[in-house]
Amino acid sequence: MKKTLLILFAFLTVSNQMVSAKNNTNEETVTIGNEFNKNNFKINLLALGLTNFSFQYERALSRKFSVSMGIRLQPTTNLPFRNYIRDHADKNQLDTVGLDFLNRAKINNWAFTPEVRYYFGHKPLNGFYVAPYCRVSYYNLTWGYLFNDQTNLTHTLDFRGEARSFTFGLMLGCQWHLGGNFLLDWWMIGPAYGSANFNANANADLSQVSQQDRVKLESNLNNAFNSVGNSFNVSSHTTVSDKGVKITGDAPFGGVRTGFCLGFCF
Repeated sequence: MKKTLLILFAFLTVSNQMVSAKNNTNEETVTIGNEFNKNNFKINLLALGLTNFSFQYERALSRKFSVSMGIRLQPTTNLPFRNYIRDHADKNQLDTVGLDFLNRAKINNWAFTPEVRYYFGHKPLNGFYVAPYCRVSYYNLTWGYLFNDQTNLTHTLDFRGEARSFTFGLMLGCQWHLGGNFLLDWWMIGPAYGSANFNANANADLSQVSQQDRVKLESNLNNAFNSVGNSFNVSSHTTVSDKGVKITGDAPFGGVRTGFCLGFCF
């Protein structure tokens, strides 16, 4: 994160000098009469510090309107907000199973974000803008849970899960064209709200597990997921069968987009 901020600071310093020295050239490059660069490709520099890869392609419809498509990729990592969940979860419900899930579960995700923008600046695709958008996100989760039954036999449950969220939001931002074909795009704030659903399965031979142990296993997992999800109003349900365990659930889902992008226009 520190390296990213250092690079960003150095880039802004150089960019400021470029804009001051080539102000007239910049205006001629971006727009000549009614002609201007209508395509922008950008990378979110702030996302790199969070081990995210976030890109956006923007296409002008006119001097003030544009449409864009963004994509975000996150490699496998720990659960997001796990420290927040640990701090805010009900300590009476967050048992060892819930803590094990928070500490050991891994997740990766990707999302795509269509967006429409309206610019208030005098130059094409420049200045302050508002941008309604929607975002569809997909998550993949893995978690290995060890369950001991009454006979002291250990059952390994390798959960594989997926989740999908769908949200709508509004972005406020500002875009500046620099010298040559470069630009900066500041995503000031973009709150969004929607819903999410998820499911996780662990295939295992539980045919020899007693009914009492099945009830215990189901209770352990229900308590774990409900206690972890209390901070986010998660509703989950666990089913134990001869062939394994299935967990399903849904929840309201929200977030905030922000970023600082370096772009190339053509």
